[in-house]
Amino acid sequence: MNQCLNCEATLQGPFCSACGQRDRATEPSTREWLKLIWDDYIAFDSKLLHSIYGLFFPGKLTLEWVKGKQQSYITPIRFYIFWSFVLAAIQFLTPEHSSFISGLFEGLAGDHSEFTQNHWYDVTIQFCIVLFIPSIAIAADIIDKKRSYIVHCIFCCHLWLSLATFYTINLVLFKWIFPSFSLGETLYFVALGLLGIGAITFILVAIKNVYLLSWFQTINRGTRFILAAIFSWLFITSIIFLPISHSFTGQ
Repeated sequence: MNQCLNCEATLQGPFCSACGQRDRATEPSTREWLKLIWDDYIAFDSKLLHSIYGLFFPGKLTLEWVKGKQQSYITPIRFYIFWSFVLAAIQFLTPEHSSFISGLFEGLAGDHSEFTQNHWYDVTIQFCIVLFIPSIAIAADIIDKKRSYIVHCIFCCHLWLSLATFYTINLVLFKWIFPSFSLGETLYFVALGLLGIGAITFILVAIKNVYLLSWFQTINRGTRFILAAIFSWLFITSIIFLPISHSFTGQ
């Protein structure tokens, strides 16, 4: 029988029962390598579909993960990185950000004339979001001090992805589908306002579902959590944006 190339245990299937390594050639062909990348990082399988579907239900992904139903979904960090990239790509392709990609490549090529202040702001916003999740996970301790920091991180990752998904859908609807509609701009801001109200409601319901609180506790702790998250975002963006603003203004 074949042996695992990593730990030399006897193989009884496509994966080693001792170390978990897949049985594959040591020097895969280009086709095998591309398939490996697809299977490990990109594959559009049921886990991805279940994870995206779960974003539309307050607290569902976190609750399932905490209950131990983890094989049905993509791991939180992997899903956060992948789906954040997808949403950012969609947002950058909207009319307001359509020049970002061309400006980025010209900036990397050495021509910084097109890589304007707004482009740098777009990049900086994405960097701030990366720092934002760990910071609001600390603020989530307001909700339930008995839960671990990891649970708070998972909850904040899923919550952020849900809100970002709703915002991106709103952006696509009123910047791509209805760009020439006479009331398109007005409807966009109305929808954005409704989205804000819906976001607050979604956050509170997610908190109630995940942390199993009464409505009084949810509104009380949830409101403090939202205020702490807003303060955290303002603090992070002010620290990151100040040097960039000074570099453009020369002050």
